[in-house]
Amino acid sequence: MSNRPDTNSKQVHGLNPQMLLETILRNKIYNTLYWKEKCFALNSETIIDRAMELQYIGVIYGGNKNPTEFICLILKLLQIQPTNEIIEEYLSDSIADYKYLQALAAFYVRLTQKPANVYKKLEPLYNDYRKLRVRKPDDTYDILHMDEFIEDLLHKESVFEITLPAIPKRRVLEQSGDLEPRISLLEVDLDLEEMFKKGEEEKVNENSENCFDDMQINLDKLDEVNQSDNSDDSESDEDNSVRYQNKVEKETSMFTGNRKRNREEQDRKDRDIEHMNEKKRKSDSKPNNGTDSNIVDYRQLDPNSNEYWIEMRKHLGIK
Repeated sequence: MSNRPDTNSKQVHGLNPQMLLETILRNKIYNTLYWKEKCFALNSETIIDRAMELQYIGVIYGGNKNPTEFICLILKLLQIQPTNEIIEEYLSDSIADYKYLQALAAFYVRLTQKPANVYKKLEPLYNDYRKLRVRKPDDTYDILHMDEFIEDLLHKESVFEITLPAIPKRRVLEQSGDLEPRISLLEVDLDLEEMFKKGEEEKVNENSENCFDDMQINLDKLDEVNQSDNSDDSESDEDNSVRYQNKVEKETSMFTGNRKRNREEQDRKDRDIEHMNEKKRKSDSKPNNGTDSNIVDYRQLDPNSNEYWIEMRKHLGIK
């Protein structure tokens, strides 16, 4: 019959494996249509197909406290009792796409395995953050992450109103030597972060030392440059004095040349004026042909001058 355990099944925690679920819950499971149709003649291989069809986890739902498909498959696992190799395969990463199958196997391990094996097999799932849909007794749904589900299995006395076998704390098993200290990924990340910080500090120290070395080198170079600049300054001072003297001489020669040209121009103008005066005196000394010798020839005067018009009026007899 489908309600009987496997003939080769062994006791778990000193009990018939099915007795790990309460009698009222077991009777409700036996009377469900899902148990009668879908769970009949299942084995450790065919039960995988049913587990892949799961859409949520939970135990009971609705006003009549109907059993969920999840708890029906848990009871079926308690009947057929898969080997440890098969359970490890259920929990392996090879079927990581089927999260409800892993949740089913984790719940079964928590019910049946010894405490040390429970910690060893379930703790790797702490690194699984996938979402699981939970069907609650009031027939509503909630979201629970896989790592939260594993946390509840390892630290709570009951999950989904199913009483779990008692297991000691992890530190007790570590003190007894059954378990090695657990190193979480968070601690690994912190260690890596500390190593990274130390590496960065060492790099900074090396860079600072290199900077001081470079600074010393630059100071030495600066001293050399200053010495060369001082020698260059003395040479440049001599060059500047030579250039200044050349500039003064050049400006002096230009000034002297300008003065010379000005003197020559002035002498030329003076000679022209003297020549014009000489011509004027010669013209004045000539006879005036019946006119007054004292009258100046108006043609020798500037037409724009007053003397020109005065002489012109005298010449024309205009008073």
